[in-house]
Amino acid sequence: RPGVHVDLPVSERELAEVVDPDIQLLRECIEKALIQAAKDPSQVDLVTRTGGSSRIRAFTRMLQDLFGPDRVVERHLFNTVVTGFASEARREWGTGV
Repeated sequence: RPGVHVDLPVSERELAEVVDPDIQLLRECIEKALIQAAKDPSQVDLVTRTGGSSRIRAFTRMLQDLFGPDRVVERHLFNTVVTGFASEARREWGTGV
């Protein structure tokens, strides 16, 4: 909002404590998806992190713990999702839109 300025230092440890419940929920969702797909985390070849929030170290650590650090990679953080949306729009409506 115009005129609103917040300057509040937060340590990595404090951030990890705040987001931990959400990280645990995400892990549960991932584990449920793996069960539904009848897959073990070891059967996943590559986990791609995209979006700014995927840079939160607690999130990255959770993924690395679940899948292994060698299979978790970071891709274009801020344009991968948009590229996916564009590809889906092209598939849905064609290139003449």
